[in-house]
Amino acid sequence: MARYTIEHACGHEERHHLDGNKSRRTRKQQWLAEQDCWECARAQQNAASAARAAEANLPKLTGSDSQIAWAVTIRDEALTDLEHSLSDTDLSRERVLAILLRETRARRWIDTRGDGPTSRLVRFCAPGEFRDLNASEDHS
Repeated sequence: MARYTIEHACGHEERHHLDGNKSRRTRKQQWLAEQDCWECARAQQNAASAARAAEANLPKLTGSDSQIAWAVTIRDEALTDLEHSLSDTDLSRERVLAILLRETRARRWIDTRGDGPTSRLVRFCAPGEFRDLNASEDHS
């Protein structure tokens, strides 16, 4: 594994560990040079997520500035995943969104970042609420 300092498209330099043969490392160096550095890419993603949240009038999250920036992106990705997964269930989109969006603590979104849509929903529900949600949907 070789180490390279790459100047990214944003102008920042980062050290990268690249493996493979020489031509593979060269291709990877060229590709990395065409990309923004990790920090700039993350900042752009956070800004885009914040813009979508503001446009959708989603509740503001609470926590430190860095927690909020990260959690807004996690919530944005979670809501996108939810759109895809709800088509596989009988759960009401509006009821599920209401449960998820009432969670405004950035830390909770960060703590559940690796959870799937159903697992996150269960964790954000009040005691017994998920069972009641499933039961009411079965009778609809």
